[in-house]
Amino acid sequence: MSHHLSIRLIVVVLVASGLIYAKSKSLSDYPTRFKVTSVVYGVFHPMEPASNGGPYCTMSLAADGTGYAVYSQSFLCSTFDPGTEINGRLGSTWGMRWIELAWFDGKGKLKTHKYTISSTVRF
Repeated sequence: MSHHLSIRLIVVVLVASGLIYAKSKSLSDYPTRFKVTSVVYGVFHPMEPASNGGPYCTMSLAADGTGYAVYSQSFLCSTFDPGTEINGRLGSTWGMRWIELAWFDGKGKLKTHKYTISSTVRF
């Protein structure tokens, strides 16, 4: 078997196994119900080290007696009107805490987006 054929076979097996084990997202993966308490779109935060002064979607969320100030640096981020209740989940990656929100778009497709937590407050 040639070297190139072996590499191609390995790549095909890895891709196929990834597709087999890929789990589709479900709203049940987002068990926490957050309430949007305030929202600002396109705010510039030049003091945030990772921001480079870029645009954000900034929201305040509340759930289970805790308030969260969250932001996203993505140009494709979504914000929701104050009072909106939306499912999500808390997590962290390399010490960076985040909330991933999940909602259905107008076509019934589940959409998700991660927002970095900049601060929390208990109430």
